[in-house]
Amino acid sequence: MFAPRRADSYPDEAAPSVYADPPAFPGSLSPDDWLLRRRREGAPRWSLEDLPTDAETGGWREGLLADLRRVLVLEDEPRDPPEVRVLARREDRGLTVEHILYEAEPGVTVPAVVLLPHTLELPQPAVVLCPGAEGKAAFSLEPAWSDPGEPGRSLARRLLDENLIVAVPDLVCSGERAGPELPQFAVGGWLGRPLLGRRVGEVLRLVDFLDQRQEVASTRLAVAGLGAGGATALHALALDRRLRVGVVGGMLTGNADRIIALAAGGWRELPECLHLMVPGLAALADVPDIAGLCAPQPLLMVHAADDPACPIDAARDCAALIRAGYARFQGAWQCEVQFHPESGTRAYEAAREFLVRHLRAQYV
Repeated sequence: MFAPRRADSYPDEAAPSVYADPPAFPGSLSPDDWLLRRRREGAPRWSLEDLPTDAETGGWREGLLADLRRVLVLEDEPRDPPEVRVLARREDRGLTVEHILYEAEPGVTVPAVVLLPHTLELPQPAVVLCPGAEGKAAFSLEPAWSDPGEPGRSLARRLLDENLIVAVPDLVCSGERAGPELPQFAVGGWLGRPLLGRRVGEVLRLVDFLDQRQEVASTRLAVAGLGAGGATALHALALDRRLRVGVVGGMLTGNADRIIALAAGGWRELPECLHLMVPGLAALADVPDIAGLCAPQPLLMVHAADDPACPIDAARDCAALIRAGYARFQGAWQCEVQFHPESGTRAYEAAREFLVRHLRAQYV
């Protein structure tokens, strides 16, 4: 596995190329050299790492939030709860299952599944699960009705066993809206709405809906995303304080290390990274800075060692920066980082334990 060194660790005059062939034209830069040179041109505008220790962080937070909404093309003004149509509602093995359509923006509706366990005490905390590249299958919703305690049960089933409400939207390019991400990415770029911005906007509109449900404890809302859904979950948690707890997987890598890994051969994983490509975002903030916006809300970052787009050494560096950022906001004890050999059951169990612990805590 290719493990790139940090961009600023190379001498200014040259950076080793991962390409065996020489540049096509004398004096030209190979793709990884060009990326490294661009990276050296300056830190992101809202780099929390470069903020003086005694600086006022309020201005940093407000500035980054405004710029983040701008590049993701998200509205600043609060909106009324979305129009929602219930397509089907049924009782199934101790669950109330709702299939709904909600309006994410004028003319755009999003299918979602809302699972409500049969509990004696309402309202209950709710968790929005952000699907990954495989859509709903990323959280294995089909065995959501498996027996409690079954070792291979899905994350959704694990949360339902804890009497938590679970909502899973079919975000653009997932579930019933599945399709090649590349055309969506290209069209979004032409029209000015990046794919990540569309996904985050759809999650926040679902939060608007859950916030109004009488069955939902509106002060105990959470978001979780593993794999390709991690970026959506992280940015949603950073942007909306109604989300009190977050679990994020696949995002423990800074921008420079990720793009160098892609240039070195990780491009084969490009379809799962398309939603991370937002024009202008890398110039504004890196992953630790976005995580800093979440502080001091409880945040669990999960990393799978077999992730080819997130080298393990770079993930450890990124984790240290995220912890330092949380410490700036007196929230060091609220940030946890876990490394697992691979994604799957162990990550699901870690997510379940973290969400239950914090959603049931008195301080939430």
